[in-house]
Amino acid sequence: MPTEVLQEKIAAAIASFKNGKYSESETFCLEALSFTEPSDRSDKWAGEAFGNLGMAFMSISNFITAERCLDRCVAVLENDQNTHPSLLAQLLSNRASCFLAEDRFADALPLCQKAWKVAEAAGPSSDEQRPIFLSNLASAYYKLDRYNEAEQYFRLCVESAQELPAEDNELLAVSLNNLANCCREQTKYTEALELYKQAMNLFGKGDDDHPELAYIRECHDSCIKRMN
Repeated sequence: MPTEVLQEKIAAAIASFKNGKYSESETFCLEALSFTEPSDRSDKWAGEAFGNLGMAFMSISNFITAERCLDRCVAVLENDQNTHPSLLAQLLSNRASCFLAEDRFADALPLCQKAWKVAEAAGPSSDEQRPIFLSNLASAYYKLDRYNEAEQYFRLCVESAQELPAEDNELLAVSLNNLANCCREQTKYTEALELYKQAMNLFGKGDDDHPELAYIRECHDSCIKRMN
């Protein structure tokens, strides 16, 4: 168990964040992160809590604190032999997501690669999260203009998303659109247009104002313009 004071600081940080007191929450969080006692470096409870706080701070674009929390989380749980590979893959992917959100794609890529490698080792237990791992990895390659590698993983992402329940069609649509964008950048316009069409067809008649559908249409129109 973490030290009593550390536990109190983490609990206070979580409670403050839930109440919208973000500055107060960050203060408690930084105090918790400053602990250097051996117990708080190896305790799984603390590691998972820092992981949750990291994602919380990332949601409000406080990337500096988010990075510190997620780094602490990964450092603890990566060295815990009882950490399931599917959880470790998710944690690594979360850390990579922070870099992606900051447009630090070169920093994100090694973490995305590692998350996917761990997810593969985890087997079926990571199936639900596979589209996310693959999308992050493909996106990092795409943003670095490494389109061949990006296409490879966007295709795997689409395959994984197709295996999810029908209610996850939005994720499939996003995956198809990402693959279409990658094909567009490689002047594979005919395939790109077909993929955009598949993505748009996943939305119902009542989804005309859906932001993802609007974005897919914008990408589709951009592809048309490049062809002309």
